[in-house]
Order: sequence, then C-alpha cells, then structure tokens
Amino acid sequence: MGLFTRNATPEQHVADEAARFVKTVAKGGHRDDAAALDFSPGSVRTLDAVLARHRGDVDADGVPDSVSLGAACYFFETIRREYGGRLCSGTGDDPLVFVVGEPEFTLCVPAVSTVVQRTGDAGDPSLERLWDDVVEHAQRREDATLA
Repeated sequence: MGLFTRNATPEQHVADEAARFVKTVAKGGHRDDAAALDFSPGSVRTLDAVLARHRGDVDADGVPDSVSLGAACYFFETIRREYGGRLCSGTGDDPLVFVVGEPEFTLCVPAVSTVVQRTGDAGDPSLERLWDDVVEHAQRREDATLA
C-alpha cells in the first residue's frame, strides 16, 4: 500500500503512516519505544534511537525502506501537532517538505533526506538536532529552509 490513497489530505496520509510506524515499532518487540512515541517533542529522541537500530536499511539506490518512510512521517506529524503546517512537494533529496508558519513566516522542513542519512552508515545528523532547529526558527517566526 502506497503512502497516498484517495479521499484524504496529504497530511492525513502522513498521520496514518506515522501511526502505522508506531505499531510497527511495537510489533518489532520494542513496546517501550512504541509507548514513548507519543508525538510529543520529547519523543524525537526515541525516534532517533529507533532509527539507530535500523542503520543501513536503505536499498542500493539510497531509497528509504518502510521504517525510514514511517519515521519521516512520524517526524512530520510531530511537527504538525506542535506547530501546524502542511505537506508540500519538495525537490532534490526531499520529495516531501513540511511547511510551518504560513502566512506569517515560511519554515520549510525537509525530513526525508535527514531520516535516510540517519539510517545510513554515518547515522548523522540526528532528528533531535533538526527538531531543535525547527523550534528555534518557529519561535523566532523567521523564514528558513532547514537542511
């Protein structure tokens, strides 16, 4: 089943995929992690720990596996619950970008490439660090595109 199906907004699809991700973590025997994935700002640290266990789970072309896609959706949904926003088409490494703050300011958050990097061999940068950047820019209400 693909990420997008009929009769729902892109944000609803992301929310649904994020919920499936949490269930997948629980089914994988990590119930404590799943319980901590409550879409709160503090749960981003747990998300980083989950991704660290899946380091290297990308195919030969660098395409993220379902865990990476679910983690990116979880991250987007956590941002949406905290700050609102909408999903937009991205460019380059990030086919999806979450936009926060409109119309007052525009903060673009490309999480897909960060999640893929996090599950790649380097395991960096952390989503927790990206979350801190989101908070900083959202509080300042300033235009930015995070990397």
